[in-house]
Amino acid sequence: MKALIKLIIFFGLAIGLVLIFKDNNDVVMLVTGNERRTVSLLTAVVFLLVAFLTLYLLFRILSWILSRPKAVADWSEERHHKKDIILLERGWVDLLEGRHYDAEKNFLKLTHHTKSTDRQILANIGAARAVHAIGDYARRDDLLKDARLLSKNNPKLDAAVVAVQADLLIEQGQAHNALMYLEYADSVDGRQLHIKHQLLRAYEQTDQETKLLDTARFLFRKKSISKEEYMDLLDEFGPKFISRSKYDGAVNFYNSLSKEEKQLENIALAISRRFDQLEEYSKSSQALETSLNAKLSPSVLAYYARAHESVANERLHKAQKWLNADANNPDLLLAIGQLCLANSLWGQAEKYLNQSLKIKDNEKIHALLGVLYDKQGEHSKALSHWRKASLSNIDLSAQDNFLFIEPADISNDPSTPPDVKNLEKPDDHFLENNVKSYQEKPLN
Repeated sequence: MKALIKLIIFFGLAIGLVLIFKDNNDVVMLVTGNERRTVSLLTAVVFLLVAFLTLYLLFRILSWILSRPKAVADWSEERHHKKDIILLERGWVDLLEGRHYDAEKNFLKLTHHTKSTDRQILANIGAARAVHAIGDYARRDDLLKDARLLSKNNPKLDAAVVAVQADLLIEQGQAHNALMYLEYADSVDGRQLHIKHQLLRAYEQTDQETKLLDTARFLFRKKSISKEEYMDLLDEFGPKFISRSKYDGAVNFYNSLSKEEKQLENIALAISRRFDQLEEYSKSSQALETSLNAKLSPSVLAYYARAHESVANERLHKAQKWLNADANNPDLLLAIGQLCLANSLWGQAEKYLNQSLKIKDNEKIHALLGVLYDKQGEHSKALSHWRKASLSNIDLSAQDNFLFIEPADISNDPSTPPDVKNLEKPDDHFLENNVKSYQEKPLN
């Protein structure tokens, strides 16, 4: 196109010059040795234009001839490139459509056909995914090893191969092996959110609560996971970290949480148990109350009601304030009744427990009423409520400190059937009969 435009411009100039010099009578003298030739100015200009055009065409033809080897090489390279793209597209389409054997075949063709290192790496990654789906994990590892050898001089590309390898290992359930690769990829470029998500999955499978929570917090700040996802992870793994770590670490972790995060019921229960272990009952109350101020959770209320005598009265007053805002909450009424029982406020305990029972029948309430009436000497009422409580499988000894039945002593139980005497462990009745028989038997 450029050559055509230049040619048009050239002819335009030529025509313009002809029109300018057609009425010109000037001449041009050409001296060649002893000869002199005279031509008109118009003829000389036309001759120069024709000579220029001829030389231009000759140089263009010569340039075209000399460029043929390179043009052929470029054509061959383009053809090679197009075939690479076709094989790559076929491989990924087959992989996405589930034709894993065809995908592996096309990717392996590409690895042998292409001259591009990047496309060889992509082909090895695609083939590795295909054989992973087939279940040939040894072949997958070999392909990924080849990809890493090709990408060893490019750290970012090497990190991408490592990320794929870790992804496949996590899918296989080998999160422990994947962690090494993921942490290397994260060290190369810590801003890759995909790597962070894979690390989150690996930490979740390996129960590494500290790193999991740090990664989840990073992704939440980057808005890569929703607030609900982050809070669910914190609610699940935060209590595990609090329970397994040392006391100082658990307290520091709890103090690092925001007020909203401290209100999670599992977090509150976990840190309260750690405080109770060291008899820091006031701190335990504060942690539980932080959660209960946001939501009167039945599980947190049940633990709040199991108060040590040093904080039982304080917790009772706090619970009564909550009752002003939610007077018909059966779990809150039950907790207040239990706290009244712990403070030996029999009348108040009976009142709140019966109010809770009217709203919702609960075996635990019957058990506590049985304890209350037994302490008051009303054994018939106590027995009636205990019978109702026994209709369920409630674990009273684990829920409350008020009921405790000692296990029976079976050390002296007979090991023989009841109709066979065991002389190694004779019972008192057997010994008594033998003594009487000896006493009644006359001496010779």
